[in-house]
Amino acid sequence: MTVRPAVAGSESGAVRPVSAAGVGRDVGARTSGSVRQIPAAAPLHVVEPLAFNDAQEVGEHFKAGQPVAMDLDDVDRDVARRLIDFCSGLCYGLGGQMERIAGHTYLIVPSGAEVSDDERRRIADKGI
Repeated sequence: MTVRPAVAGSESGAVRPVSAAGVGRDVGARTSGSVRQIPAAAPLHVVEPLAFNDAQEVGEHFKAGQPVAMDLDDVDRDVARRLIDFCSGLCYGLGGQMERIAGHTYLIVPSGAEVSDDERRRIADKGI
């Protein structure tokens, strides 16, 4: 298979000139008053996995837009590493964030969800 860059004026019509009127303008944007939706704090789901099969529960809640606190204190070291790798890939693939809160406790937050600082402190202090 050969891949070639598109050439201006090609038959596909992939390159079209832009009119001067459309440059620098956000089509459909309002000129006065803007409303930004602030994400609501989703309820935190706590998971204390015992085996790698529990990763499915983490993934389902994450995909539903719910932050997940994962306590790995009672998990075998190899299983814990696999769960961390899974959650890391989940965050990378679906655009979330993962952070270590305390000890072996991790917080996995999907894109568009927020966890308050008070909630983070509560998780860290109690170890969930």
